[in-house]
Order: sequence, then C-alpha cells, then structure tokens
Amino acid sequence: MVVDMAIHEPSSRLSERERLRLLRTFDEVVPRIPLRSLRSMENELSTLRRARRASGRRSLAERGIA
Repeated sequence: MVVDMAIHEPSSRLSERERLRLLRTFDEVVPRIPLRSLRSMENELSTLRRARRASGRRSLAERGIA
C-alpha cells in the first residue's frame, strides 16, 4: 500500500517530500524480509492458525454446559 500510494497517487494525497520518504522507507524495509521456503511459510501460518483456533472462549459444549 505504501508503494501504491507513493507511486500512483502522488498529486492527490502526498507531497513530494512525503512520497519520497515513503519510498525510502519501503527500500529500507523490503531487504529485511527474510527469504525462506514456501514450505517454511506455510508451516508457520498453519501453526498460527491452530493457535488462534485453540485460544479464546470455548463453546458451551466444550465447557460441558450444553
């Protein structure tokens, strides 16, 4: 979104100074994104999804009320 705003909407919302600041930020952040395999990413996402499903309020049946 940052790049989209900085490139495609420069005159409508951002000053030239702000546009350049956003592009510099993007250039600094992108190289920090770790390179890893698709399998590694999918495993992490699966772990996060399982953790989210397991947390929070339990249903009435899970609490033995239903």
